[in-house]
Amino acid sequence: MSSPSIPIILLKSPSNPPESDSYTQLFRSPLSGPASTDQPTYTYNPVHIPRAVSAFALALSQLPESDRKPEWHIPIYAVGPATTKAIKATCAQHLPGCEASVLGEEAGTGEALVHIILKDYNSRWKEQENELDKGEDEKKKPLLFLTGAKHRDVIPRLLSSPSLPATERIDVRETVIYTTTSLPNFLSSFRATLDATEQAMRYSGARWIVVFSATGGEDMLRALGWLNEKTGQAGGAWKEEGRKTFVASIGPTTRDWLRESFGFEVDVCARKPSAEGVREGVEAFMKGRDIGCRRVEGVGEGGDG
Repeated sequence: MSSPSIPIILLKSPSNPPESDSYTQLFRSPLSGPASTDQPTYTYNPVHIPRAVSAFALALSQLPESDRKPEWHIPIYAVGPATTKAIKATCAQHLPGCEASVLGEEAGTGEALVHIILKDYNSRWKEQENELDKGEDEKKKPLLFLTGAKHRDVIPRLLSSPSLPATERIDVRETVIYTTTSLPNFLSSFRATLDATEQAMRYSGARWIVVFSATGGEDMLRALGWLNEKTGQAGGAWKEEGRKTFVASIGPTTRDWLRESFGFEVDVCARKPSAEGVREGVEAFMKGRDIGCRRVEGVGEGGDG
């Protein structure tokens, strides 16, 4: 007799088509021990308009043909493999010359990306500076930082940190190009999903919610009844012994925002913002709780944090 499935609710929109989604594919394989997993389905679709990659794609698609030169010398930095892959795909479609300039695939956090930017950007600048005529005084060009309305200041703060030599600091021009909002019926839809997974949670001993954005995290706390509306802080059943609903964040941005805004601590923070990173974190947590040899059944997906 097979073990009961552990439901996982993913608070993000599924890829189109859903069967191509990396989370669908990864959680279909054994999570831990000789178990199998079920194919995820999706019940929660928050709207995020537009994400940075979507905005970049729109900008490239509107470039006049005369500006679409095969030589592209402007570096593009992205956090993690998912965003890097998306940007490279956008380049291949609209401006093939920029694919080689996309860096950051190995960076799982903003801090890691900062190290890549400092090394690459300053190296490019020194090469350009050596090519300038003597007496020509050209300042280092600033870095355009495309971000959402809710974000950490790690990248701009570290790139211009006073602890860096003045010659290595990089000026950052921050531009908010998207915001994340929820569908009007999210609370009722999410609560229905929680009710639908209640029995599976009791039989399997666990239920997971994976959060991909700050907005999704706040809505999750409210739907679970873990947010004290008077104090604005997390509490209630979240702090009770024997809790069976666990939360994983796609990365440190969402984790830190939940911590700083609501005093809420996620159970798992993916080391890399990817399906593999989430899987590894959840698997390690379940092994520590002795609930590893169970199937995982995805029942929802929303919101690279």
